[in-house]
Amino acid sequence: MLLLFGLFFTTLSLYSVFSYILTEPNLVLSSQPIYWNFQLYLWKQFYGNPTFITASYIFLVITLFLCYAWVLSKLKKQQLPFTFSLESRQLWGYVLLLIPLLFSYNALSHDIFNYVFNAKMILVYGYNPHVKTALDFINIDSWVRFMHNIHTTAPYGYGWTVLSLIPSFLGQEKFLVTLALFRLFMIGSLLFLYFALQHLSQTLYKRGLHTYELALVFLNPLLLLEVVSNYHNDVWMMAPAVLSVSMLLRLLQNRIQGGFKNKVVYFICASLLLGLSVSVKLATVLLVPLFVLAALLIFFLQKYAQLIQARFRLPIPTAFISQGLLFLVRLAEKYIPTVLALILFIPLFTARSQQFLPWYLVWILVWVPFIKNSTVRNMILVFSFSSLLRYVPWLRNGFEYSDEILLQQKLITWLIPIVYVFTHIKDLTKKIQISGRM
Repeated sequence: MLLLFGLFFTTLSLYSVFSYILTEPNLVLSSQPIYWNFQLYLWKQFYGNPTFITASYIFLVITLFLCYAWVLSKLKKQQLPFTFSLESRQLWGYVLLLIPLLFSYNALSHDIFNYVFNAKMILVYGYNPHVKTALDFINIDSWVRFMHNIHTTAPYGYGWTVLSLIPSFLGQEKFLVTLALFRLFMIGSLLFLYFALQHLSQTLYKRGLHTYELALVFLNPLLLLEVVSNYHNDVWMMAPAVLSVSMLLRLLQNRIQGGFKNKVVYFICASLLLGLSVSVKLATVLLVPLFVLAALLIFFLQKYAQLIQARFRLPIPTAFISQGLLFLVRLAEKYIPTVLALILFIPLFTARSQQFLPWYLVWILVWVPFIKNSTVRNMILVFSFSSLLRYVPWLRNGFEYSDEILLQQKLITWLIPIVYVFTHIKDLTKKIQISGRM
């Protein structure tokens, strides 16, 4: 296991070095001679060589996923419990694994520059980034020169705008310090997600997640590169969403058991968490129907049972109908994470997501520890691999987009999972047959 950890750590370290090849040519992160000579060397030797960059990226992604698959195979056999404590070897191992990415450059995305400047627009200039654009400051602020999306207002919700003020305020207008604080802020979102997932596990299974189940999410290369290295804010959307769903399920469980003190307050807290999630990015608004249905079951179950009795003229007491409805909910509990994962696939088909922006897969990936159907779970993991390879046509084309590049990205995203399905068609058929007999 130590050898495997070393290989994983080394590959992430190589990715961290590789990431500086793609540093914006007009962005000087530091004038310190050691860094500056290192940056100049990478620019001169590799920046104008898309073939080398593409090949290096493919090698790194494949190696990372091989390490990931190897770790999962080891952990699945052992079924180790995970403890969150200062004595936990698994926790410290994970912290050490993140260290190379703390020093990486956001090679595959420029979104962090928008996060930073939109917050600065509020704190320094007193303008609303949902009304003003960075283009209005192009002759005023030097931070605008390495942004890519300067023609539009902030594309995220007000919730994210407020959250982004925290690291920006602490950064005190110092660019490198602010970037470092944003990186810690993204790691903080992983911590939030960990507790949300454990809360949901206690709700569904009455136990904490095993190390293997946590590794499915937290060691996935897509999560590591897109959230930690590229600073994407999607975990700040999904962590409160997961926690809100867990709280909602606990309310339903206690409704089955005959009551729950302060259920109104608990439901309001769950709703506020979902509201926070939606205010970061709009995608989790798709979970609202679940909350409406849950509210009907929690607060109006007796009336709902009466309506069913009257509509179908059932000679059954409403108390039996209401308990029957709750029993069906209890049976469906284990499938809820799978259903939510599939629901959150829907926005990935929209024009706004360019039919599958890689980091959007985080929305689905967080539910993987609770998806017991291995076919569905493995398909999501294969999508995480193909999603990271979406960058290959863009890298090969010298960091430029075109209709042809977008088409190639879509083909990569979908063809790899399709190939996986056809190569495992016998296993899938067997599982379907077994399910049919059951």
